[in-house]
Amino acid sequence: MPDLAGLNQLLQKLLQTGTVDEVQLNPLRYRVKFSEDRTSYWLRHGYARMADSASWDPYQKGEQVLCALPGGGRQGVVICAIDSDQHQQRSSSDDVYRRDMPDGAVFEYNSKTSQLTVTLPSGAKTTVVSNGGINLTGDVSVTGNISATESISATKNLSAGQNVSDQTGTMDSMRGTYNSHAQSHHSPPAPEMN
Repeated sequence: MPDLAGLNQLLQKLLQTGTVDEVQLNPLRYRVKFSEDRTSYWLRHGYARMADSASWDPYQKGEQVLCALPGGGRQGVVICAIDSDQHQQRSSSDDVYRRDMPDGAVFEYNSKTSQLTVTLPSGAKTTVVSNGGINLTGDVSVTGNISATESISATKNLSAGQNVSDQTGTMDSMRGTYNSHAQSHHSPPAPEMN
């Protein structure tokens, strides 16, 4: 007959929850506090993937985690984070994938409404590098200025609520030059450009 009490004790020692107490970034390791008088050895990070496809997302001090502690814990691994009173879940919808960042940035996709929302904190910048080009299908609306170091072309309407300019002048100044020429050099005067 198997010793169920002993097996239960082994399982309780193998999987334990605690709170990240220290973080070492290189190599990525954690000391996890299990109780006031018990802290782990340096534990490894349990990545979802760790080869050519890999991620980097360290746990933070104070984050509650689940640990696997084989062999007394010297080869232990922090498997995943779990919610706690200090750090609660960010959504209650099964239609939402959401990622919150420490600076307040939020990446959220709602598969029910097919809505992707990326909210960055004030002053944040976005850089996209795609030397092969970027193709957008659909209407694009921009609140703010647009600048380009090379040409801009459009196969459909390109409109602006403010002035449009290039290296030789603005649309407004070109319109003024044309209208002045059209009025003074044509008889009868050519129609003005609005």
